[in-house]
Amino acid sequence: MLLNKGLRSTLRLPMNCMKTYSCFLKRFSVYDLVHQDLLRYENQKMNVPSDLKGLLDTFNAPIQVAIGYGSGVFQQAGYGSTAKPMVDFIFQVDNPVRWHELNIQQNPSHYSFLKYLGPKIIANVQDNYGANIYYNTQVRVGNSYIKYGVIKRESFIEDLENWSTLYTAGRCQKPVALFQGEDIFFPLNHRNLEQAASVALFMLPDEFSEFEFYKAIVNLSYLGDIRMSFLAENPKKVDNIVSKQLFYFRKLYLPILYSRYGVEFPHHHSNLHELNSNDPTFLLKIEHNSSKKANDYFNAFPSKFRDLILSAARVHGFNENDLWLRTSIQNRQMLSIIALKHLTQRSILTQSAKGVLTAGLYRSISYSLEKLKKGLFRFSR
Repeated sequence: MLLNKGLRSTLRLPMNCMKTYSCFLKRFSVYDLVHQDLLRYENQKMNVPSDLKGLLDTFNAPIQVAIGYGSGVFQQAGYGSTAKPMVDFIFQVDNPVRWHELNIQQNPSHYSFLKYLGPKIIANVQDNYGANIYYNTQVRVGNSYIKYGVIKRESFIEDLENWSTLYTAGRCQKPVALFQGEDIFFPLNHRNLEQAASVALFMLPDEFSEFEFYKAIVNLSYLGDIRMSFLAENPKKVDNIVSKQLFYFRKLYLPILYSRYGVEFPHHHSNLHELNSNDPTFLLKIEHNSSKKANDYFNAFPSKFRDLILSAARVHGFNENDLWLRTSIQNRQMLSIIALKHLTQRSILTQSAKGVLTAGLYRSISYSLEKLKKGLFRFSR
């Protein structure tokens, strides 16, 4: 049945529900998630794992926004129950030079030889190479190993709003746990999520499953990742992310699909009120008029990405009007992939090269071998 748009309401999540994992996963129907209040950014409010909350308290340097992401925060298929992946963080800071100065004083072991060159050099490496982010990796904090990337406010805003590299923005298009900085992060990332949804819809046919949509979202930031080509990442990583985090993808994107882009959710088994949002045994079927809405989706893209699409179209002999035809879905997919690779490949490659400096040779080799081992192991399964 089609969702009745006359029944629109807003969902208010109880504050105590934000603190309990069981409440988060079992309380809400699909209808509830579709009708979350986007003005209150309810779709972005994910539970923070209790065992990770204390990790930030070990840093004396001020952090304005702290985001946890990846398999160390949200479970992914392909990891055993006893495996404990490294926890990944992004820290947005206002003054990188001062931040690194304080952090080197407190945590010198987190840094490579670059600490001897001083915080100004470190901040310069952070801001002017790769994806404008400086990672310290394989750092032991308590009983956990963490990797944290430091990015200044201006670079953080630019990537989330305009996809300058799609490096930080791409990570935030997937489920993330926000440890602090709601007032800064939620409004910025709302635009980022809407833009990601518009690109995914631009590439998809008139009918598709929500799994296909979430895979398209995840693939936006992986298309230019050279590690996926050389098995330094699990080749099934995209499927694994979506399958284990289905509830969180639904929470992020169902209200955007409905309220922002007006797609339909036909379902012939039961009413959306009765569908458990954490039940992976069903997948919503999604419908939209791809040719009629393609221009609307395109206009929602970041301007830099629009320009890359049009540039690729001219190179391949298309004019802009050709992109809105129903028969042009494959062309839209091709041009989007070309633009995404152009946008991400350089920053990913240079950020990876920068990692040798920021992590040091030993940690870089150890980290790369671990990634390669995981990729080869899961590829062989």
